[in-house]
Amino acid sequence: MVDAVVSTILEQLISFTAEEIKQQVKLVFGVEKEVKSLTSHLQAIQVVLDDAEEKQVKDKAVSLWLSRLKYASYNIEDVLDEWITARRKLQIEDGVDENALVVPHKKKKVCLCFPGSCCGFKQEEFGFKQVFLRHDIANKIKEMNEELHDIATQKDMFNLVKSGNKSSERPRRVQSTSLIDEEEICGRVGEKNELISKLLRESSEQQKGLHIISIVGMGGIGKTTLAQLACNHDEVKRKFDKILWVCVSETFEEFRVAKAIVEVLDGRESHLAEFHSLLQHICESIAGKSFLLVLDDVWDGNYLKWEPFYRCLKNGLHGSKILVTTRKGSVASMMGSIDIISVKELAEEECWLLFNKIASRNVKN
Repeated sequence: MVDAVVSTILEQLISFTAEEIKQQVKLVFGVEKEVKSLTSHLQAIQVVLDDAEEKQVKDKAVSLWLSRLKYASYNIEDVLDEWITARRKLQIEDGVDENALVVPHKKKKVCLCFPGSCCGFKQEEFGFKQVFLRHDIANKIKEMNEELHDIATQKDMFNLVKSGNKSSERPRRVQSTSLIDEEEICGRVGEKNELISKLLRESSEQQKGLHIISIVGMGGIGKTTLAQLACNHDEVKRKFDKILWVCVSETFEEFRVAKAIVEVLDGRESHLAEFHSLLQHICESIAGKSFLLVLDDVWDGNYLKWEPFYRCLKNGLHGSKILVTTRKGSVASMMGSIDIISVKELAEEECWLLFNKIASRNVKN
């Protein structure tokens, strides 16, 4: 679990560094060093995570260390999500947003003032596509780096064994399906009813574009389960001509996702070899039909990958809906979600019910 989060953050940091070099990005003074240090700490931690995951069962100190790392990783993800969102805004709007983390220069002088510059304004001349990271986010990155430095140092207390960098050989997430045994489910009644209500609600005639609903929450919290419950609800099944389920997982591979949608629509394997042909087939298949498309476990916040699907899926009947499950609020925003359902931890009573159900099942077996 923690390894998946750390690996994702590392991939994002490496991607950002490469993008900065490519686009001649100028960071606030000192941030480049902090980003490199953050990456270095994560890499040092990653190589001992396999051993830590095994030892936490018997060693409470290791378990607490992993918990600290997990929450620190989520905080880092939040900061990176802000960064991604800002860059996405710039790509879409091609303008400056006062809440953005990055500001593009359009071949004119920019006056910058940072905290502590008592002697007045400092003017810098930036070239085309040059950007700088906003100072408050620079401070957040510095704070995260200090926290991670402590965590990385603390790991040496546990004599954890290095297992090598396994990010490239990390197994793919088990593919989810819409099938579910509802008798095994505990809790989530409120969230389930809220989701079903949103799915059954008629879209207004004035509403343009796709009606996208996102379920957002941390890994393992029950997002996929909620989507499965909704897909198997009798009223939902009656409302839509087609219910399509695609497990996207960490990498949004456009061809694979398009092929999966086609195969669910047709009920058989597709032999189309071109991405354009797949999208064209989807367009024709959903024309005049209402559909519910579930995109489970979406991580990638790249709008350019999503845009061709958005245009294609608009060909369905008005009132069709797309249901997305994701850990990242930035992904929900990027995809243009109209409704967002945030999934929190189970209540204590529901946790005990779940525990008793699992215990009873183990006794029977």
